[in-house]
Amino acid sequence: MAELSTRPLSPSQFVKTVGGDLSNVSRYFHQLVEWGFIELVEVRRGGHRRGGVEHIYRRVHTTYFDGPSWEKLPLILREEFSRTNLESFIARISEAI
Repeated sequence: MAELSTRPLSPSQFVKTVGGDLSNVSRYFHQLVEWGFIELVEVRRGGHRRGGVEHIYRRVHTTYFDGPSWEKLPLILREEFSRTNLESFIARISEAI
């Protein structure tokens, strides 16, 4: 979810960036769609994929916490959420520029 917060990705792009097994990552992306956490935004056909189809996904919602909930989180999680949100904002600003 952290990777999808900065930009839309396909399962194959995710594997190139983060690693993992493509079949597992694809299955996890499909499960996240079913649960409503991410959505399909584009289907690319052909090109360097030699007739293959690439599905591009993005996060549906940004994670928000109220004050008391935020304070109850362990410090390591608060730091990770803060880092991820900051990276997401920087990526969006870069795209806008």
